[in-house]
Amino acid sequence: MSTDANGPNGRDERGRFAPGCPGGPGSRLQRRQAKLRKALLQAVDPDAVRAVAARLVALATDGDVSAAKLLLSYCVGKPHAVSMPLPNLDLDTKTIGGIATALDQVLDHVRSGDLDGDQARLLLQALDAKRGVLVEQQLEARITALEAHQ
Repeated sequence: MSTDANGPNGRDERGRFAPGCPGGPGSRLQRRQAKLRKALLQAVDPDAVRAVAARLVALATDGDVSAAKLLLSYCVGKPHAVSMPLPNLDLDTKTIGGIATALDQVLDHVRSGDLDGDQARLLLQALDAKRGVLVEQQLEARITALEAHQ
């Protein structure tokens, strides 16, 4: 095949598109949407947007929940999660037994309402990662001890 972008299908000898190849015709749906979007933008002026906004505010203040959600989503944005302060946790993470106890303590704090689900999930993930490190360290120590006896 030719490396010329004007060659057969605009591809090189390995079947890849050659430099300068214009590619395919594009998406008919996207072209249509672009034309409609352009027409809509040309038809709307700032006064029309103000009128729509005023009607949206009126609907929202009259109790239309959908209008209120739409208005608030554009004006205020998505609410951020409110984080609870962490309770004073004295967790022993130096041994696997200590981590097992720490897991129980975290679950107790969730049950009592001192920790929310997101905080607990993060703590449990951290404790599990620490447990994995301790297990790996113990295995390395055992392997080193076995190698020393040989």
